[in-house]
Amino acid sequence: MNENIPAVAILKRDHAHIGPLFEHLLAQMLADKGISTATMRYLAHQSSHFLGTLFGHVILRSPSLQAQGQLLRQSLAHLSVPQPEYQGTRRENIQVDASWENNREACGLRGVTWRGAAGAYTRAGLRVPAQVGLTTRIVIIGAGAAGLLAARALLDVGFVNVVLLDQSGQCGGVWNQDFLRGASRANPFPLRFEEYQLDAAPGAGHAVMEWLHMIARGSSEKLPTVIKARVLAVQPGDVGHRICYEDVAGRHHEIMAPIVINALGVGEPLSPSRPGVMTTDVAPHETGIRWQQVWTREQARRYHGRTVLFVSLSNSTLEMVKLIQHFNRTGLHIDYRILTHYPDEALAEPGRVVMHHGHKMRLYRSPEKMQLLRLAGDLPEVAAAFEEARDTGHIVSHVMHWSLEHGEQRQAVAIQEDGVVQRFPYEELYTLIGYAPKADMLREMGLSVNHPYLGAVDLDYDSEVQRAPGVAGRARLYPGYFCLGIRNAFNMNEVLLPGLLFRLPDVVAGVILRSMEYLLRSQQC
Repeated sequence: MNENIPAVAILKRDHAHIGPLFEHLLAQMLADKGISTATMRYLAHQSSHFLGTLFGHVILRSPSLQAQGQLLRQSLAHLSVPQPEYQGTRRENIQVDASWENNREACGLRGVTWRGAAGAYTRAGLRVPAQVGLTTRIVIIGAGAAGLLAARALLDVGFVNVVLLDQSGQCGGVWNQDFLRGASRANPFPLRFEEYQLDAAPGAGHAVMEWLHMIARGSSEKLPTVIKARVLAVQPGDVGHRICYEDVAGRHHEIMAPIVINALGVGEPLSPSRPGVMTTDVAPHETGIRWQQVWTREQARRYHGRTVLFVSLSNSTLEMVKLIQHFNRTGLHIDYRILTHYPDEALAEPGRVVMHHGHKMRLYRSPEKMQLLRLAGDLPEVAAAFEEARDTGHIVSHVMHWSLEHGEQRQAVAIQEDGVVQRFPYEELYTLIGYAPKADMLREMGLSVNHPYLGAVDLDYDSEVQRAPGVAGRARLYPGYFCLGIRNAFNMNEVLLPGLLFRLPDVVAGVILRSMEYLLRSQQC
């Protein structure tokens, strides 16, 4: 073993060069997830095609190993389970995700898998044993992009008892909203799920919804009807979890399932005050409009001769600034200001990492390094809107605190790092600082929260939920309970479409292994 490197990271990185260490690493990888000897023996009785596709294509994204199903059968038949070593730490999970970083194989899933992001998902003909697919109930919480992709992927590999719960009662989540469908999308490269492709940006947001709807319809198994329900709590266990929810009539229900996938989605607007970034004493209900809007010309005319104030230099803010700049070029005069904590040096060189008071800061995202959760300045229209706003003095930098004054004229008070106080009259306020599930709600879902502000939780590299972070073996986990599209401590892209495609194969593989465990337990009862 390579010291302090998880077995799964070595397998993913060195899949073609592991030689005689292969069986030891395979056993260690399974032991680190608490997979039992009985499950390994059950796997050994499956077809070589199934094993090659599950381990080679899905888990390791390795075309060379995919063809070695017979080798996998022989290995699984006599593996001895070592002591678990992996503890699910942030460092270990970063190593696992980084195992793709220097990948040079342009075939299979490896050709579209990078560090923390992917451009495609395909099951490559994977199909679970019929008894596993029939026996396992899977409950997916949330029918947004994450829940929809998970449901479609699991149906396509042969699971038939999939339950979708969503507060809205429909698929698509936030992508159903007009403010996203009418805005621009920002995926920096093409995305593909099986045969369904979403072209790279630029382009309209409605293309994402159309892509998701095509995936939902699928070409074989019909997606289950979404149950309109508000999930109140999850009581996780070991391949047995209780989900408590409220229906549209306010009645409470409980459902038990061996597999749960928590795909809550973007959640709610973040708290307007973030210590260490930009704080405020303004109550959340007084912070104006919290979601971006797409104005028609008639709506924009209401702001002619008036000032719109934006808190945060975000993609949502720039989406609206693009509209304002367009309408101003066609005869309207809408003034605007953007308050941001970013310093002048970051605004001057948005594509570079700059040091500010000992902290590294970069305004633009970096698709080449798969750092995607920043301003989409690699898109020409976004960069043009930002540069125009910056060069015309509409961005107020170095803001560390802001508040509001209500008098004859509403105005914002911005305090900058050097103590300078500036006042900005405004007629409309947008606070567009991002979104996340509330920490209290995540805890009610049985999740361990490691970043209350951003709603990040403790997960393994395959998004299985951690019960006791930092513990080796099965005791670390709630086996069979997964998250998809919820922030963690090791992959900033997790909440984006490329992040969902990156994590989906891991979740599918984890669900298959835990479903086999559940089947074996059921047969023993």
